[in-house]
Amino acid sequence: MQSIDVIRARKETPASASIIHFNNAGSSLTPLPVQQVVTSYQQIEYNLGGYETFDKHLSQINDVYGKIAALIGADAEEIAITTSASHSYGLALQSLKLKSGDKVLCCHAEYISNYMGLLLQQRQGIEVVVVPDDEHGQIDLVALEKAIDSNTKLISLTHIPTSGGLINPAEEVGKIARRHGILYILDACQSVGQIKVDVSKIGCDMLAATGRKYLRGPRGTGFLYVKKDLLPRMEPPIVDGWGGEWTTMNDFQYRPGRKRMELYEKNFADVLGLGEAASYANSWGMENVEARNIYLGKTLRDQLAGIKNVKVRDKGLRLGGIVTFTMDGKDHGKVHQELRAQNIHLSISLGAGARLDLGQRGIESVLRASVHYYNTEEEIKILTTVLGKL
Repeated sequence: MQSIDVIRARKETPASASIIHFNNAGSSLTPLPVQQVVTSYQQIEYNLGGYETFDKHLSQINDVYGKIAALIGADAEEIAITTSASHSYGLALQSLKLKSGDKVLCCHAEYISNYMGLLLQQRQGIEVVVVPDDEHGQIDLVALEKAIDSNTKLISLTHIPTSGGLINPAEEVGKIARRHGILYILDACQSVGQIKVDVSKIGCDMLAATGRKYLRGPRGTGFLYVKKDLLPRMEPPIVDGWGGEWTTMNDFQYRPGRKRMELYEKNFADVLGLGEAASYANSWGMENVEARNIYLGKTLRDQLAGIKNVKVRDKGLRLGGIVTFTMDGKDHGKVHQELRAQNIHLSISLGAGARLDLGQRGIESVLRASVHYYNTEEEIKILTTVLGKL
């Protein structure tokens, strides 16, 4: 397997020369090719006008769908552009039109906005059941299958949580969903761009993802994958002339295909940036990206384990590039500020934002260092050295 050319990756990420960025699970540093596509479109738009610039770039905009599809093993007609993974997940959930008495199975790793979306469904009479974790900390596959009954209409899984290094067994969940004929939505917010994601192997019917995190795209971008045979059943709660046709004075119909899942108005400079980010990620070979991220994550965990007052909090059989830890006797907020003052970027995940995971473990907050393939072993050493002195 060809390894990552880290020197080239850092050269194409100019900011990496002046900061140590371990906040890729929050928002990655954008590479030059993505920046150039976005700023080029913006410059033309400033001088030509919004609609005229859109018309001029229509072919490139249409190509974005194929670039995203190629990254996840989908078809271009199965991709809708959104503003975030939360937007994608909520859009998919609401478009399914679940009925009172229907049952949704989810996991302890659910992201805050996903679970609040499920709670909204619960208010409409939908039963929401949280499947327990197994002894390793990933979703319990046996418990998942046992929880399925005739009312079960959807399985929801967060592939990689925002609050830990866990990689949930998405393919195994897909096999269970297919065996029982149940729809399956995957939150791939933290996995697309971090590890190889192939919807045909995973077997999900829907997938929600964002641009700004491991994919290294612009903020305010995301996408939703919906399997072709499911699209005609989707009824989005918001529709405009792009996704629907006003057929008579008192009626309309959704347009066929992916268009029904979208609204017309978008930041098209950022849409092009999202497409470039997908192509850029693919150009490295996602197997290579995954291998390096897992390696860097393990390297960081191993070094953190040698610091006296640090406890690594990640759980799961498979661990990725998100590393979470606590520091005994330290205010995590102050640690975060001290590191940022030294141009070392981390994040904090709060128990209040991960009640099914951190909250149930009695953890108020964790420091989160999320590595990416352009990070280096030297940067990890600098971080752990600084932490050891705090």
